[in-house]
Amino acid sequence: MLYPSSSTIAVYAAAEAPTTARRLPRSALTIGVGAVAAKHLVEVAEVGSTDAMQQVLELRRDCYLKAGKVGRDVSAAEMAQPDDATARVFSLSVRGRLVGTFRLRVPSSGDVLDTIDGPLGGWPASFPDKARTIEVSSLCIRRGFRRTDAMKRVFETVHRTLVECGRSHILIAADERLARKYRFIGFAATGMSYLKPTGNRARLHVLISNQRPLGVYGLHADPLRWNMFLRDVTEELLAEGKLRHTGVVALIFALYRRFGWLARACENVLAPKLGSSPGKRDAR
Repeated sequence: MLYPSSSTIAVYAAAEAPTTARRLPRSALTIGVGAVAAKHLVEVAEVGSTDAMQQVLELRRDCYLKAGKVGRDVSAAEMAQPDDATARVFSLSVRGRLVGTFRLRVPSSGDVLDTIDGPLGGWPASFPDKARTIEVSSLCIRRGFRRTDAMKRVFETVHRTLVECGRSHILIAADERLARKYRFIGFAATGMSYLKPTGNRARLHVLISNQRPLGVYGLHADPLRWNMFLRDVTEELLAEGKLRHTGVVALIFALYRRFGWLARACENVLAPKLGSSPGKRDAR
């Protein structure tokens, strides 16, 4: 991983719109989560106050406006989702400045998810039970941080929640561009899609990832992807006693760790081919 200077991170944090002067180096482009290491600067916190939620709504509006998904006449208050009060809303901050946000729903079997049940006319029988699923939605990252590994903090938080809640599947809906990136990190297409009811009416594809095949968290990923996206959070969960690797499972992941150097090399080698261009959108 490449570690940027403090001045470089300051440029990322200040970026509000793409300009020639703010174009990022080729080495900063990667498979959708970034080759420049900023993850260690990103703080993830659950939103717990009215003021913090207002900042989240303003960020949603800013990102969706720049993505052409809402008009300039839309207010921050109108970016609130009907189930924000029951969802877990998270913020991503760098040195006190909000740079991203996302939501998690941890539903019971009888809960109705407005983002899935509504547009699909109910919970499809082919989907895993809601009580085994976590939904990720309303993911927004400021443009300057889309070329760093800050996005890894999102999915590390999601994976941690999955383990702590004893669930196995992650569900997300995304447009085709983001869906390709999610498939790369282990999500599978369900064949279900719908037109977003507001904004630019983009078609969103529903994807699911089974993070616990054969009852083992992380076994869905090959050694390279495990090292890229899950190794850090897995090591933390093992140290906290929230995960246990024994016997054959311990041997499998000991082998996975031996691919760490190759995963780091791949992140940089693949960067120019798989990265986002500076003009891409900020939000799903």
